[in-house]
Amino acid sequence: MTIIFPPRGVCDFCSAPAEYIEEADDSQVDIVGLQHGQPVDTGLTGISSGDFGRDWASCSECHQLIAAERRESLVARAARGAIADKAEVAAAIANQSVSMQTLKQAIRRMHATFWSARTGGYHAVPR
Repeated sequence: MTIIFPPRGVCDFCSAPAEYIEEADDSQVDIVGLQHGQPVDTGLTGISSGDFGRDWASCSECHQLIAAERRESLVARAARGAIADKAEVAAAIANQSVSMQTLKQAIRRMHATFWSARTGGYHAVPR
């Protein structure tokens, strides 16, 4: 299964329309994750890595969760968004080739890069 990261204009967490830009130091996300420089097996094979660059887009609800540092709520929302937005993720969960726990763990690893690079600044998406 491959998860393709959302295009700009949508929330990088749940794929809803973007309302804010969460400022972060330069970071590159590898959803497979690295632990001491070695890949971590998430059980999600073929997952792509993406370069989010300096900042991450967020919708209003994800922005509120980020501001409140409600990390597990953000993970749950991102998992629901991946299932709703990506047919291959929904199918993998439905046929139990990937568990919800495994999906959430992969999302936690991706979000860890955001949390470590986050500056705390944000601004509205220019319209």
